[in-house]
Amino acid sequence: MRKLFIQSIQIVICLLIIQNTSYADDSNSLISEIKEEIKTINNSALTKDGHTTFEGHMFLYYDIKKRIRKVIRNIQYPGSIDMRIYYYTKKGELCFLTFKDSDEVSEFYGNAYFKHKKILKIDTYYNRSYGEKDVKYNILPKTILYTVDSVKKEFERWIVSGSPVKMPEKGYTGNYSFIVPRVNERTTINMNSVLVREAISANSRVLKKLNTGTKIKILEIGPKETKKKWGTHNWYKIMQKFSWRKKPEVVGWVFGSFLEPVEHRN
Repeated sequence: MRKLFIQSIQIVICLLIIQNTSYADDSNSLISEIKEEIKTINNSALTKDGHTTFEGHMFLYYDIKKRIRKVIRNIQYPGSIDMRIYYYTKKGELCFLTFKDSDEVSEFYGNAYFKHKKILKIDTYYNRSYGEKDVKYNILPKTILYTVDSVKKEFERWIVSGSPVKMPEKGYTGNYSFIVPRVNERTTINMNSVLVREAISANSRVLKKLNTGTKIKILEIGPKETKKKWGTHNWYKIMQKFSWRKKPEVVGWVFGSFLEPVEHRN
């Protein structure tokens, strides 16, 4: 009887391991698809449409069929900063979101992976006072969904409320795409807990961890390397510096998968 009981426990454990492995494999496969979609969007020729409101700036990037493929939103007002980057499929589905929301008492960073309007995974970072990390959701909060219609309605709401919506001055009329950052360019970190290392090696000493939305400057471009989970990218020597400090907060090396590409005029 005891032997049978032990065998039953072992079978249950094996089943749980198989289920967990299957779930992880499925998730990884889906996230891989999403990353390929993001890569395609960034390499596409997109038309830029910018809007300025009392809250800040919003830049919409459309494809040739007027479908929104990417949105960069920077909102800043006293005591609060909100940075969000959205990626959309050709069907208008939100497939990836990276965000940084902060105010005077707390900070909220994160990345969300989507498929058919359902969140697969959302990694977040709270101020220590909250004591929470790696929060997961099963449904998509509607407040972070942007489609062509919702953007139009948002601008209409601002105009009706008396808030000015300023269209950008007409200048460059060509298309834009997003490319890997170059020396002296500035970009942001697009994942949480990204390790800044002392040298070009995954075994090198960790100098600091950076979260989504952290602004950095490219100092040097290192060799290219392939990491199974993160793809093939260069290493980048980066600097994080606060405007009110004379010395940089940190200078070190980061793997290119964790850097947001920068806007480029085609």
